[in-house]
Amino acid sequence: MLIRLQKFRITSLLCLIELVAIAGSTMGDRSMKDLIDRETIMICAHRGFTRNAPENSLPAVLDAIEGGFEAVEIDVRHTKDGGLVLMHDASVDRTSNGRGKVAALSSAELSNVRLLWRKKPVAPIPLFSAVLEAAEGRIIVYVDMKTARVDLIAEAIKKHDAYDWTILLGRAEDIIAINKIDPRLRLHTIVNSKHELDSLLKVVTPVMIEVKKIPDPDFIAFAHQRGLPVELDTMLKADFLAVKLKLPFLWKKIASSGVDFIMSDYPDRLRDFINS
Repeated sequence: MLIRLQKFRITSLLCLIELVAIAGSTMGDRSMKDLIDRETIMICAHRGFTRNAPENSLPAVLDAIEGGFEAVEIDVRHTKDGGLVLMHDASVDRTSNGRGKVAALSSAELSNVRLLWRKKPVAPIPLFSAVLEAAEGRIIVYVDMKTARVDLIAEAIKKHDAYDWTILLGRAEDIIAINKIDPRLRLHTIVNSKHELDSLLKVVTPVMIEVKKIPDPDFIAFAHQRGLPVELDTMLKADFLAVKLKLPFLWKKIASSGVDFIMSDYPDRLRDFINS
C-alpha cells in the first residue's frame, strides 16, 4: 500500500524545490513538475548515505546523490583557524583515527586525519566547501550547524551561491542570528509547541520546522496553515525496530502522520517501505 500525504501545497517548500530544479543541474531525472506536485514524503539521508561509506564523508554525500534521495543531512563545525569541516561530534575521536576537539585543531591538522569505515581509515574529513561544490544543486543539503560561528556558514553559502539548495538547522537563537547576517538563507529549527512557533515567526521565518516526536494532526495543520512543512527524524528507535527487529510499526505511524520530511539512517529501506 502506497502511503501518501494529503496533497498539500506548502509555499516555502515548493519555492525551495522549484529553485533546486531551476539551479544548474536538476535532482536526478525528475522534472520540476514531479517535484512540485509530489504527494509522497521527502526522505533525507542522515549524515549521508552510510551503507558503504563513513558518516559525514564526501563519499556518503555522493552516494546520497547517486541514490536519488531528495536531501542529505550533514553536520558542520568550525576549526581552530576558522575553517569549516563535516563532523557530528565535538571531537574526532569516535569516527576517525585522530584525537582532539575539532575547534582545537587546524584545517591542516585535520587534513591528515582519516574517517573510519569498519575500523579502517578510508576517507579524509571533508571541507564544507568541498561538499557544496560536489552537491551544487543536485540534492538539497541539510546543514546541521554544530558551531556558533554561523557567520562562517553564511559566508560559505554566499561564496558558493548555494542559497537555493541548502537548509540550515540551528537553535532558534542561531537562526535568528544568521538571518540578520544574510536574510536569503533558508533556515530551519526545532519547535515544540504552537506558542513557540508563533513566537518564532515574529522574528524569523524558517522554511521548515522539526519536531522531536510524532505530532498530532492539529499541530501539523497549525504549521501547514503558516506555510511550514514539518520534519521528523526516524533515527534510533524507529529505524532500529524496522531494520534490526523487522518491526516497522513506528515507520508506518510516522509515514501516515502527515509529516512532510523524514530523516533516516536507512533512507533506502524507508523509501522502499513507504513505496511498498
